[in-house]
Amino acid sequence: MGWVQDTLLGPMILRQGYTPAITLAVAVGYALLVFAFWKVAKRWDQKEFRATFLPWLVFAGLLRFADGPLIVPSPLTATPGIYLLVTALFLLTTTFSLEFAKEVGYVLSIVFGIAIVQVLNFSVWGLVLLSVIPMVASYFLIRQISWMGSPLPWMSHIFEAWISSFGVMAGLFEEHVIAGALMTIHPLVFGVVKTVLIILIFYLIRNERGEEGVFLRTAILTLGLAAGIRNLMEMLSI
Repeated sequence: MGWVQDTLLGPMILRQGYTPAITLAVAVGYALLVFAFWKVAKRWDQKEFRATFLPWLVFAGLLRFADGPLIVPSPLTATPGIYLLVTALFLLTTTFSLEFAKEVGYVLSIVFGIAIVQVLNFSVWGLVLLSVIPMVASYFLIRQISWMGSPLPWMSHIFEAWISSFGVMAGLFEEHVIAGALMTIHPLVFGVVKTVLIILIFYLIRNERGEEGVFLRTAILTLGLAAGIRNLMEMLSI
């Protein structure tokens, strides 16, 4: 228990940054959460579920950014706790209906979005615009690859990769171990490596089709979109 406290729980709760052990633990925890969530989500049409969950991902990204500037920091508003919190709230609203859950997700996103505007400075908007260039180039190149499928799941990671890379160029700190190591070479190296990696990941799951395939790609979407939105807000707040 001492090792767990010092290596995993302590750093996460005290926000001391990621370590290799924490990175591995979060990855395993997320995989288990996805597996458990499928037991609930498989009763829904998966394309409808993705459309319903999308505003909740936006809300998760905004809430993660608001942790500190607008609300009191908490383990539930930082990774990985935020995934548990948002998933729990989402499931609670789905007890009424998916349509109700979608509406609540949009309301929360709009409310937090309006509140966040007051802490944005837009001083590095030029770098934000520059980050769009590799995003657009990647989109038009990757969409030609037959196994990539619907753009939203993989494009969320292209968005996150390049906004994170340019964010470090703007002065932000990268807290994730692997991304941070790549960015010590040059911030843009992370954008290139993750773009290639996401193509390889989608190649590996190319035969996952049907409802399970759609759900798997939604789970991948989850990891990219919320983090990308949080990083975009961090850039705009500099």
